[in-house]
Amino acid sequence: TKAVSDVLFFFAFGLVPLGLMALLGSTLNAIKKAKQRMCLFFFLLLLNASLSLFFVSFLSYKGIALAISIGYWVVVIVGFWYLLGILKYKEYTPFFIEVLKMSLVSLLVGVLFWQVHRWTSELRVSKNVYGFLLLSGLSILFLLVYIVLLRCVRAKSLQILTTRIMKKNEN
Repeated sequence: TKAVSDVLFFFAFGLVPLGLMALLGSTLNAIKKAKQRMCLFFFLLLLNASLSLFFVSFLSYKGIALAISIGYWVVVIVGFWYLLGILKYKEYTPFFIEVLKMSLVSLLVGVLFWQVHRWTSELRVSKNVYGFLLLSGLSILFLLVYIVLLRCVRAKSLQILTTRIMKKNEN
Protein backbone atom coordinates (compact mmCIF):
# COMPACT_ATOMS: atom_id res chain seq x y z
CA THR A 1 0.00 0.00 0.00
CA LYS A 2 2.84 2.40 0.87
CA ALA A 3 4.60 1.71 -2.44
CA VAL A 4 1.45 2.29 -4.47
CA SER A 5 0.59 5.47 -2.56
CA ASP A 6 4.08 6.87 -3.20
CA VAL A 7 3.82 6.18 -6.93
CA LEU A 8 0.31 7.64 -7.12
CA PHE A 9 1.52 10.75 -5.27
CA PHE A 10 4.10 11.41 -7.97
CA PHE A 11 1.61 10.68 -10.74
CA ALA A 12 -0.90 13.07 -9.11
CA PHE A 13 1.70 15.80 -9.53
CA GLY A 14 1.31 15.37 -13.29
CA LEU A 15 -2.49 15.26 -13.56
CA VAL A 16 -2.91 18.94 -14.42
CA PRO A 17 -0.40 18.95 -17.29
CA LEU A 18 -1.81 15.65 -18.53
CA GLY A 19 -5.16 17.37 -19.04
CA LEU A 20 -3.47 20.39 -20.57
CA MET A 21 -1.59 18.14 -23.01
CA ALA A 22 -4.92 17.04 -24.50
CA LEU A 23 -5.93 20.68 -24.90
CA LEU A 24 -2.57 21.57 -26.40
CA GLY A 25 -2.67 18.65 -28.85
CA SER A 26 -6.20 19.46 -29.96
CA THR A 27 -5.32 23.12 -30.44
CA LEU A 28 -2.26 22.29 -32.53
CA ASN A 29 -4.37 19.96 -34.68
CA ALA A 30 -7.07 22.60 -35.09
CA ILE A 31 -4.60 25.19 -36.39
CA LYS A 32 -3.02 22.64 -38.77
CA LYS A 33 0.26 22.21 -36.88
CA ALA A 34 0.39 18.39 -36.85
CA LYS A 35 4.17 18.26 -37.40
CA GLN A 36 4.77 20.52 -34.42
CA ARG A 37 2.44 18.37 -32.33
CA MET A 38 4.36 15.27 -33.36
CA CYS A 39 7.68 16.95 -32.49
CA LEU A 40 6.31 18.04 -29.12
CA PHE A 41 5.13 14.53 -28.24
CA PHE A 42 8.42 13.04 -29.47
CA PHE A 43 10.23 15.50 -27.20
CA LEU A 44 8.01 14.28 -24.36
CA LEU A 45 9.01 10.69 -25.11
CA LEU A 46 12.73 11.51 -25.07
CA LEU A 47 12.39 13.66 -21.96
CA ASN A 48 10.46 10.96 -20.10
CA ALA A 49 13.03 8.32 -21.00
CA SER A 50 16.02 10.43 -19.97
CA LEU A 51 14.41 11.71 -16.75
CA SER A 52 13.31 8.17 -15.85
CA LEU A 53 16.87 6.91 -16.18
CA PHE A 54 18.07 9.81 -14.03
CA PHE A 55 15.46 9.61 -11.26
CA VAL A 56 15.35 5.81 -11.02
CA SER A 57 18.83 5.85 -9.50
CA PHE A 58 17.63 8.14 -6.68
CA LEU A 59 14.03 7.11 -6.08
CA SER A 60 13.84 3.61 -7.65
CA TYR A 61 10.36 2.87 -9.07
CA LYS A 62 8.96 6.18 -7.76
CA GLY A 63 11.46 8.00 -9.98
CA ILE A 64 9.65 6.85 -13.10
CA ALA A 65 6.38 8.39 -11.93
CA LEU A 66 8.16 11.63 -10.98
CA ALA A 67 9.97 11.72 -14.32
CA ILE A 68 6.73 11.35 -16.26
CA SER A 69 5.07 14.13 -14.26
CA ILE A 70 8.02 16.49 -14.70
CA GLY A 71 8.11 15.66 -18.40
CA TYR A 72 4.46 16.61 -18.78
CA TRP A 73 5.04 19.92 -16.99
CA VAL A 74 8.02 20.80 -19.18
CA VAL A 75 6.27 19.89 -22.42
CA VAL A 76 3.08 21.76 -21.47
CA ILE A 77 5.05 24.90 -20.63
CA VAL A 78 7.12 24.69 -23.83
CA GLY A 79 4.05 23.81 -25.90
CA PHE A 80 1.94 26.69 -24.65
CA TRP A 81 4.87 29.07 -24.99
CA TYR A 82 5.19 27.96 -28.63
CA LEU A 83 1.44 28.25 -29.13
CA LEU A 84 1.40 31.79 -27.76
CA GLY A 85 4.29 32.69 -30.05
CA ILE A 86 2.67 31.42 -33.25
CA LEU A 87 -0.78 32.77 -32.46
CA LYS A 88 0.70 36.18 -31.64
CA TYR A 89 -1.86 36.87 -28.96
CA LYS A 90 -0.07 39.34 -26.76
CA GLU A 91 -3.05 39.62 -24.42
CA TYR A 92 -2.65 35.96 -23.40
CA THR A 93 0.99 36.33 -22.39
CA PRO A 94 0.22 37.82 -18.94
CA PHE A 95 -2.24 34.99 -18.31
CA PHE A 96 0.41 32.42 -19.22
CA ILE A 97 2.93 34.09 -16.93
CA GLU A 98 0.40 34.06 -14.06
CA VAL A 99 -0.28 30.36 -14.59
CA LEU A 100 3.46 29.73 -14.62
CA LYS A 101 3.93 31.65 -11.36
CA MET A 102 1.11 29.78 -9.65
CA SER A 103 2.40 26.44 -10.96
CA LEU A 104 5.90 27.04 -9.66
CA VAL A 105 4.62 28.14 -6.24
CA SER A 106 2.30 25.12 -6.12
CA LEU A 107 5.20 22.85 -7.04
CA LEU A 108 7.39 24.27 -4.29
CA VAL A 109 4.68 24.01 -1.63
CA GLY A 110 3.81 20.50 -2.85
CA VAL A 111 7.41 19.35 -2.46
CA LEU A 112 7.55 20.89 1.03
CA PHE A 113 4.25 19.23 1.93
CA TRP A 114 5.54 15.89 0.67
CA GLN A 115 8.67 16.17 2.83
CA VAL A 116 6.63 17.03 5.92
CA HIS A 117 4.21 14.19 5.11
CA ARG A 118 7.11 11.74 5.00
CA TRP A 119 8.41 13.10 8.31
CA THR A 120 5.05 12.89 10.06
CA SER A 121 4.31 9.42 8.71
CA GLU A 122 7.63 8.19 10.07
CA LEU A 123 6.79 9.64 13.48
CA ARG A 124 3.26 8.20 13.33
CA VAL A 125 1.79 11.40 14.74
CA SER A 126 -1.69 10.95 13.32
CA LYS A 127 -2.64 8.34 15.95
CA ASN A 128 -3.58 10.76 18.74
CA VAL A 129 -5.08 14.17 19.46
CA TYR A 130 -1.70 15.89 19.52
CA GLY A 131 -0.92 14.48 16.11
CA PHE A 132 -4.22 15.78 14.77
CA LEU A 133 -3.46 19.24 16.19
CA LEU A 134 0.03 19.12 14.68
CA LEU A 135 -1.31 18.18 11.25
CA SER A 136 -4.01 20.88 11.46
CA GLY A 137 -1.39 23.48 12.37
CA LEU A 138 0.87 22.33 9.55
CA SER A 139 -2.01 22.62 7.08
CA ILE A 140 -2.61 26.21 8.14
CA LEU A 141 1.12 26.88 7.96
CA PHE A 142 1.29 25.53 4.41
CA LEU A 143 -1.63 27.73 3.40
CA LEU A 144 0.18 30.76 4.80
CA VAL A 145 3.43 29.76 3.06
CA TYR A 146 1.50 29.41 -0.20
CA ILE A 147 -0.01 32.90 0.18
CA VAL A 148 3.37 34.43 1.10
CA LEU A 149 5.05 32.81 -1.90
CA LEU A 150 2.29 34.04 -4.21
CA ARG A 151 2.85 37.49 -2.81
CA CYS A 152 6.63 37.17 -3.37
CA VAL A 153 6.17 36.36 -7.06
CA ARG A 154 3.58 39.15 -7.32
CA ALA A 155 0.82 36.87 -8.54
CA LYS A 156 -2.21 38.87 -9.62
CA SER A 157 -4.51 35.98 -8.76
CA LEU A 158 -3.82 36.66 -5.08
CA GLN A 159 -4.92 40.27 -5.56
CA ILE A 160 -8.13 39.15 -7.29
CA LEU A 161 -8.85 36.69 -4.48
CA THR A 162 -8.25 39.22 -1.69
CA THR A 163 -10.34 41.84 -3.50
CA ARG A 164 -13.28 39.43 -3.78
CA ILE A 165 -12.99 38.43 -0.13
CA MET A 166 -12.92 42.09 0.92
CA LYS A 167 -16.01 42.89 -1.20
CA LYS A 168 -17.85 39.91 0.27
CA ASN A 169 -17.03 41.06 3.82
CA GLU A 170 -18.28 44.60 3.06
CA ASN A 171 -21.73 43.30 2.11
